[in-house]
Amino acid sequence: VSLSNLNLSNNDYFKVIDNVLYNQDQTILIYYASGKEEEILNISTRVKEISTNAFSGNNYIKEIITNESLKFISSNSISSCNALETVSISSSVTSLGLSFIDNCTNLNKVEVASDNKYYASVDGVLYNKDQTILYLYPSNKRSSTFTIPDTVRSIEYKAFQHNKWLESIILTENIKKVANKGFYECLNLIIECNYVSVPVRWNSEWYVGVKEVKMIG
Repeated sequence: VSLSNLNLSNNDYFKVIDNVLYNQDQTILIYYASGKEEEILNISTRVKEISTNAFSGNNYIKEIITNESLKFISSNSISSCNALETVSISSSVTSLGLSFIDNCTNLNKVEVASDNKYYASVDGVLYNKDQTILYLYPSNKRSSTFTIPDTVRSIEYKAFQHNKWLESIILTENIKKVANKGFYECLNLIIECNYVSVPVRWNSEWYVGVKEVKMIG
């Protein structure tokens, strides 16, 4: 079901503007209509927070550009938006929730303003600022191999998800933690690990739905 029209009247707590639901002072974006036909979305400059499931199942949006007032993007706030190609994160963003982009299978890149103090993007891949944590490798990034930077120590929840292009990744001794479903439904991916056995801090379900895992240590 695709919801195109939101209506709300005489409410002291919420406000609908152009089929987008906000709190009354428009600092929180609560829900963007799944049937709203807009390809490029510039988040309102009043918005400081994007709620969980705010963008869910919209198959029209191709690009989301955040503003310089936004601070927080909640977990799973952008999910199953299958036309989405690019998300741009402004310098003001200080916190990204767990798997804030989830199941967006056409995503090519995540961009981060160079002066953001907390996050960075390299070739469309999302990291923390010093690149010790890898948060997200886009589902539609079209490369058969990926070399994880030597700085990376942690791979987060669903960092690699639904990517059909990836065929080979090597995990070196630098990787101290892989979260639950760090590699998820990458059906053509073969992961080679430079370990004899899985390190203690790797989640027991760190990979789900990959082609093969090899221990080569």
